[in-house]
Amino acid sequence: LKASYEEQLIVRTGYTATYTNVAFGRPQPRLPFRLRAGVEIAGYLPRLLAVLGGTKVNESGRHTILGLPYAEYLKGELDFAPTYRFDEWNTLAGHIAVGYAYPFGNSLALPFEKRYYGGGANGIRGWSTRSLGPGTYNSELQGYDFANKTGDIKLDMSLEFRRKLTEMFELAAFVDAGNIWTIREYQSQPGGAFSFSTFYKELAVAYGMGLRLDLNFLLLRVDMGMKAHDPARPVGERWSLIKPNFGRDFAFHFAIGY
Repeated sequence: LKASYEEQLIVRTGYTATYTNVAFGRPQPRLPFRLRAGVEIAGYLPRLLAVLGGTKVNESGRHTILGLPYAEYLKGELDFAPTYRFDEWNTLAGHIAVGYAYPFGNSLALPFEKRYYGGGANGIRGWSTRSLGPGTYNSELQGYDFANKTGDIKLDMSLEFRRKLTEMFELAAFVDAGNIWTIREYQSQPGGAFSFSTFYKELAVAYGMGLRLDLNFLLLRVDMGMKAHDPARPVGERWSLIKPNFGRDFAFHFAIGY
């Protein structure tokens, strides 16, 4: 955690490719979708400088430039968003996003601003922003714990049914699932490490309803989400679908755009 908050020099290169089958001036397809993939790498230029002897080593053994250790990490993301149009009034929208980041070399951990967080209007909507995960980590044992609610791996999935009420107003019902994880078991984030054998048991699930206001140039979105499965709670108490606790399980979100 300390390494994430240290001042670091980030020299990075990123590439993002986006493909969609929707084109301006053409009829919209029955199944429009958007596929976006991105990769980001940091630290290869400073490493070259280190090889040439242009860096200094600090007391913790990290190479520094102008007194700052430089970050080295590799980060990749994939985002797929298909939409099925029943007719001009009813739409079913899906979304799946996967992200993975790996610190190496001169970095003990990812810089804080490069780590993933869970919850919020663009995540699992039963949780407020930065209040979900990682894994089964439970911050209630330590009070509000903003700093540790971050991870190196993310998985977000969503299925949303949209019904137009008028040309401007739209009603939506949704189900979200996902979480964030760390790539290692950190002492400050017990239960946060990703494992292929258990990650499916650690998926947070939420459901809810929302209202959209479409102004053509701008879309305003309000969502009300409820927790259905909370992986941070003890085994046997994680499902709250039958008997929800409104004060504990409800989250309200306001956002711009889908």
